[in-house]
Amino acid sequence: MTTKETIYIFINISLRGEARKGLAFDNINWKELLELSMAQGVLAIVWNGIEIQAAEGNLPISVADKMLWHGMVRKSEGEMNNMRRQAEEFAALISPLPCVVLKGPDYARYWPVASQRVFGDLDIWSYGHQDEINRKVTEAGGEAETGNDSKHNEIHINGLRVENHRYFVSDGKTLREHQIEEMMCDVIGNDFTPIDGGLLLAPNANFSTLMMLKHVQNHFLYEGVRLRLVMDWYFFMKIERDNIDWKKISTAMNAMNIAHLAELLTQYCEVIEGKREKNKRLQQFEDLLFEPEMDRRLTLIPSVIRVCKRCIKRWRWRDVV
Repeated sequence: MTTKETIYIFINISLRGEARKGLAFDNINWKELLELSMAQGVLAIVWNGIEIQAAEGNLPISVADKMLWHGMVRKSEGEMNNMRRQAEEFAALISPLPCVVLKGPDYARYWPVASQRVFGDLDIWSYGHQDEINRKVTEAGGEAETGNDSKHNEIHINGLRVENHRYFVSDGKTLREHQIEEMMCDVIGNDFTPIDGGLLLAPNANFSTLMMLKHVQNHFLYEGVRLRLVMDWYFFMKIERDNIDWKKISTAMNAMNIAHLAELLTQYCEVIEGKREKNKRLQQFEDLLFEPEMDRRLTLIPSVIRVCKRCIKRWRWRDVV
């Protein structure tokens, strides 16, 4: 059993909520499994599966490995809880301006335990109040990037990194990008839900569908897709599938080239659940999940090489979706 196969088994156990019978769990490299689970952003889900299987008494994991896993999961959950507290403080700072959350905390609320969904910063949108937010941050002693007319500017305050969005998914500089942004604005409307009764606001399910799919697509082009993003789709669909107006958002999905991606993610989630066998297309997608990450810090690479790499990835993506 490879480490990759072991990850899927424990995720399946976690989703089912019950141990697997008749499986041999010999020769598991627990350190390697830990590292790969962290890299894929599914550490806590894998650990949940390990705990369920260990309760059956047929899992050869040492006390030391259990303590290591337990400690790393609790550490991660603590960091996410701290980020959530910082995010609420940030929302209070910019109040009464709206703090609409894109990605991170919005997706986390669909996970069985919100603190188990890891994210590195807070993405927000504020109905065109970007400059006002920047001013409030600087007056409070934080740092806000100015003179940036791209998709978002960066804010740093009290240890929290915020991406303050002017646009949702692109810079809006080409006709197609402008059209997509207009569609996103139309879908988001004024329908927001306070997250856990706080000041952070979550968008409606139609918008979150578009944002999540575009987020996965962009991750593929720039950083690589990871299991965390697949699980976002799984938990989101589990709750919101019947609340989404698919007819209303189909035009936007087709314009953004993400309709086939929605189908692909849904089918792959069924594979993880054990409800579907992998075909060639789904196997290709799985191979992409475990590709080495593109290092965005290699800024000295000539731009022509970066463009070529993106074209290659786009071509491979086309083969999959």
